[in-house]
Amino acid sequence: MVDGVLYSAQSDGNFQAQSFDGAALGAPTVINLNGLIDFPTELGTMTGLFYDRATARNYYTLAGNSNLYYRYFETQSGNPRCHPLHCLRRHYRIEFCRRPLDGS
Repeated sequence: MVDGVLYSAQSDGNFQAQSFDGAALGAPTVINLNGLIDFPTELGTMTGLFYDRATARNYYTLAGNSNLYYRYFETQSGNPRCHPLHCLRRHYRIEFCRRPLDGS
């Protein structure tokens, strides 16, 4: 969600935007992909998606793939740009750990 707009990848290959005021979602609007022919396929298989305002990038993961990808995304125009770029693992390593509920 960016500036009161929720962006989401749909399993049918659409990328959509909806206003959100904290309680109710507005009507969805499909975002024009501007000829990015591989993006709809990716949208349908995304398992995670987040936006980094500082870099104007959408980072995402795909089903059956351990890589982290990104595309530039301009929230002002609502346009995704360029082909997917692969994040090098040595630069974008994300580690999760599991801690017991008792805090030990």
